[in-house]
Amino acid sequence: MILTYLIWLHLLNHTLYALTVDEVAEYLMCQCGCNMTVKNCNHTGCPSAIPMRGEIKRLIEAGKGKDEIIAIFVSRYG
Repeated sequence: MILTYLIWLHLLNHTLYALTVDEVAEYLMCQCGCNMTVKNCNHTGCPSAIPMRGEIKRLIEAGKGKDEIIAIFVSRYG
């Protein structure tokens, strides 16, 4: 019973506070020259925003936090 409760509590906490791609992408500038954030770039097939969003997703799934992900992109793009 206690184990079930702890598992449920862990899942609830993870669900309520899960970092999203948009929460990170709003702090990063798209590199295509549109002067929009990665979150807001709306260019169809954008060669920058689409792969950047994918990488953000992979980093979140790997357990990285928002500040850590932003630091990775800042070190890469300035």
